[in-house]
Amino acid sequence: MDLKNQKVIVLFSGGLDSTVALYWVRAHRGNPIPLTINYTGRPEAEKRAVHQILEAGKFPKAIEVDIPFYKDAESSAQEIGPASPLHRVSPVYLPAKNILFYAIALYYAELYSAPYLIGGHYKADAKRFPDVSQEFFDRFNTLLQDVLATLRNVRILTPFLSYDKQKLIQLGHQYAIPFQFIWSCYHDGADPCGMCEGCRELHSALLDKA
Repeated sequence: MDLKNQKVIVLFSGGLDSTVALYWVRAHRGNPIPLTINYTGRPEAEKRAVHQILEAGKFPKAIEVDIPFYKDAESSAQEIGPASPLHRVSPVYLPAKNILFYAIALYYAELYSAPYLIGGHYKADAKRFPDVSQEFFDRFNTLLQDVLATLRNVRILTPFLSYDKQKLIQLGHQYAIPFQFIWSCYHDGADPCGMCEGCRELHSALLDKA
């Protein structure tokens, strides 16, 4: 795909997937505009990774959006109490995440006249979460083509939905992304915990790549 200097809003967390998406846009001649969203409980190490990766890659500074009302499933369930259905899902699940995050991205797409939005969603995400499936993005894109939704047509790009983690790592090496700054850990700290799902998945993929 040749983006021909088109502006692209990149939902950027500082993890592997969104970092590959950021570099993918540039590799396809697009102009990436990083957007990072700060919610209650987001690891500070992840925020640091955002700035380190952008600086290392000479990308523009990120648009930072604070939404302090927004919390992960564990924090929300504790606030609501025993009746909350969020007690039964992964504690790092973010309720209605992609509806909210892409709505925010769409706002900035209108401000910057950007015809595209992108995140680094890949195959395993689509299996775990309904708002990362191809059907979800197809329906969202249908909405975005409706003149009632926006002043101009905007489309979400999903180039990695058929990829596994190993394929993303291959792309990362191809684009020479700064792996040393990536933060995939679900927790905060000076170093990744090595035990959470994010750490284990990345470690396994790196071993397979080796």
